[in-house]
Amino acid sequence: MKLKTYKRGVCRVCGCTDTTPCYTHQHGYCWWIDDRHTLCSHCYYGYYEEGLDKLLNDNKKASGNDCHLLSEGEKTRDSL
Repeated sequence: MKLKTYKRGVCRVCGCTDTTPCYTHQHGYCWWIDDRHTLCSHCYYGYYEEGLDKLLNDNKKASGNDCHLLSEGEKTRDSL
């Protein structure tokens, strides 16, 4: 059986690093759980914060508001 090796300083679950750590408003930045620095605290504890796109879409559905985020290439009133 071949053992999987993980790169030191890169989370084996989400891929965060010392220079690009995970962040949530409630828990702040992640830290290393293991001595080899291959598992971050957010992945270990299951800390997760939904992305802005999901939160905006959920809010739009709940409010019945038909406004939306502009995708790349869409024109705004000011750009006409």
